Amino acid sequence: MKSKKFLLLAALALIALALMGCGLFSAISGAKKAVEEAQTLVPTVAAAATSAANAQSQQSSEPTQAQQSPTEAPHSALVTVKTPDKVKDLKSFQIHYVLTVEFPKRNQKFVIFDINDTEVRNNKGQVDYHALVKMPIQNTSFEGIRVGDKVWISDGKNWVVGTEDQLTSLTHFSSSSDMFFSDLFGKDVSELKRSSEDWKYVGTAKVNGVETMHFALKENVVQAFSADQFNMLYSTLVPNLNVHDLKATSATGDVYIAKDGLLVKGSYILTGVGKTDDGKEETVKIVYQYDVTHINDPNLKVEPPKGVTTSVKAPFPLPPNAKLKLAAGQTQVFEVQNTTVDDVISFFAEALPKAGYKISNKMGGSGGWQFSVTGKNETYMVMVGPAPDNPANVDIAISK
Repeated sequence: MKSKKFLLLAALALIALALMGCGLFSAISGAKKAVEEAQTLVPTVAAAATSAANAQSQQSSEPTQAQQSPTEAPHSALVTVKTPDKVKDLKSFQIHYVLTVEFPKRNQKFVIFDINDTEVRNNKGQVDYHALVKMPIQNTSFEGIRVGDKVWISDGKNWVVGTEDQLTSLTHFSSSSDMFFSDLFGKDVSELKRSSEDWKYVGTAKVNGVETMHFALKENVVQAFSADQFNMLYSTLVPNLNVHDLKATSATGDVYIAKDGLLVKGSYILTGVGKTDDGKEETVKIVYQYDVTHINDPNLKVEPPKGVTTSVKAPFPLPPNAKLKLAAGQTQVFEVQNTTVDDVISFFAEALPKAGYKISNKMGGSGGWQFSVTGKNETYMVMVGPAPDNPANVDIAISK
């Protein structure tokens, strides 16, 4: 006979799956795993922003070359690329980065991921945040939004109230503040010099309303990229498109850095030639693009998703330190830290009758309980059990 604890956890899982459309957590988990795997081989970005620039959304992201002076940079010999948390008085910015694999002969392009990050510092000094992650090759997308101390997450179809920890775990790989910027070949650009082994200074250019220095990879960099690296990178990104024996033929990289370290724009293109299963020659291009816009744009805002409430209140008394863990449809899950199932049940046995609620259909034990709560012309199903992610805490699931 199955234990009551198992039945409780199974019931909690079934409710979560039903309310989340059987897809939110699995989609997010798959997307997160895929992106993390890809990012062990593809470039990541340490973004920064500057309080001196004010780029509007309608400004073109294409650089306008102002001068060509490959022998002398207009600023210091060493340029340090900063992350947003290292830039003082940063008000707002938006980052867009895309990784694609292209097949020029077939005129095909596969988007591995397409990410938009928006961060706006509100009048309370908090950072409102919106991350939209799309992975078309896996038919997956999700979003995370934080406005003030309220958080929502979505699988692209359903919005649910979430927590800060959930937002962090779902979007950490798309957060610019968590990334450093290196190219496909491991040539670090967190610091750039006028003259280096891998990079050359090209000149100045105005990009997204910001005066920048343009650096480009030197032509000989591709020689350091081995066939094994190229084939491993390709097979990780598009494992179902069988092109093998790839050899890198060209590599280009361009970055545009503001004088205070803002990485305004970056792009990398790795091109190679390989063979298909039927022996035909195939050209493959791996393209990574990064763009910062809306720098200190006063019109940039992050707003709650439409049709989702900004607050969730339990329908009856809960232990004083209970905090919302998840809200979806007509189900709410609250978590009580550093307590036991027996203590929570004891609280309900005393507090609910005093508040005019009746407990019925009670069954379970120290491993978990299920019961009904009736009051104010409403009936709720309640399940109480150890939190799966932390047995020292207790979850309370309430379903109408």
